Amino acid sequence: MKKAVILDEISIDRKIKRLSYEILERNLNNKKLLLVGIKKNGFILAKLIKKELSKICKIKIDVTQVLVDKHKPFNECVIYNNSIETHRNTSTIVIDDVCSSGKTMIYVVSSLISNFTNKISTLVLVDRKHHNYPIKTDYVGIEVSTTLRQFIEVELEANKVAYLF
Repeated sequence: MKKAVILDEISIDRKIKRLSYEILERNLNNKKLLLVGIKKNGFILAKLIKKELSKICKIKIDVTQVLVDKHKPFNECVIYNNSIETHRNTSTIVIDDVCSSGKTMIYVVSSLISNFTNKISTLVLVDRKHHNYPIKTDYVGIEVSTTLRQFIEVELEANKVAYLF
C-alpha cells in the first residue's frame, strides 16, 4: 500500500511551535502545567512541546508518560515518571500523536479526573475526526478526513513525518 506524506519534518516542527503558542495563550495565568504523553509517540510529542514552551515562557512544565493497553483500555492506565497526585490543581494536557476513535484519549482523561486537576485539555498532532467517544480535541495540529479503512502513521524519533495509507 502506498504511503502519502501528510506532514513532513518542517510541517511538524511548525505545528509543534503553533501548538505551543496556543497552549501558552490559554494558560497565561497558570504557574504550572502537566503534559501527559500517551506512550510512545504522545510522550515524544509532549517532550517536544515542553522544549518549545521552555523557549517562550516561564511556566513550570512537567512531563509524564502514561501507558494504555490500546486493545484493553478499560484496564487501569499506568502512569510513569511522576506521581500524578503531586499535580493536584494543575492544568493538565493529555497528548497523543493521532486521535482516531477517541477511545485511548477518553480512558486517559477519565483516569485523570479523580486527581482533581484544575483543567484537563487534549492535544493531538493529527485528528481523524472518527470519534466514537465524547472526546474533544482542544489543540490540533491538523485535521484529516479519512475513510475508516485508511490509517495514519506518525514518526517522531529519527525523522519527523506523518503518513496516510
